[in-house]
Amino acid sequence: FFVSAVLKVSNWDNALFLAEHEYPVDWLYPATAAWLGATTELCGSVLLALGLATRGAAGPLLVLSLVIQLEYHALDAHLFWAALFLWYLVRGAGPLSLDAMLARGLAAAPLPVVPALLRLGGAVARRGGPLLQLALRLWLAASLAAAVAMLTPGAAVQAWLPLESAANFPFPVAVAGALLLAAGVAARVTALAMMTALLAAPM
Repeated sequence: FFVSAVLKVSNWDNALFLAEHEYPVDWLYPATAAWLGATTELCGSVLLALGLATRGAAGPLLVLSLVIQLEYHALDAHLFWAALFLWYLVRGAGPLSLDAMLARGLAAAPLPVVPALLRLGGAVARRGGPLLQLALRLWLAASLAAAVAMLTPGAAVQAWLPLESAANFPFPVAVAGALLLAAGVAARVTALAMMTALLAAPM
């Protein structure tokens, strides 16, 4: 995202041309779309890398990923970006971040809004984290099941499932992975085994 933003900013005329002709968004003027896209990519990528205002950075990047997926070109990569941004939106940056470093001081700050926002972020992570993990497991299981069954869902459903990636798994691995992920049985071991199978498949 950072590289994309730098390329757009360094050749703004080309960015405007692309926003108008290559990936137009029906509900935005091309100049507005180019400006919003470049700003989101530049600011969001830097903040996310630093772990600073992570939820505030992940939200716009999530929206941008979904706009790319639904308005421009549907690819599995965009869905995985969206899943990761949703993870950061719900869970935050984690302990190795500027957010975590600053939170200690900000929690005691005399600013009325900041401690409340920190408590809200903690509550979202505690309550939303398990629901997000369940949703991601079921999403991956549904993708694997659709690939195994060689189903061709409608275009509206295809845009939301990483079917191309799921089709890369060998049949027995995909079946076992879909069942285990859907049930939530040995999810870490299943994920590790499936990553290994995916990496070993080209060999």
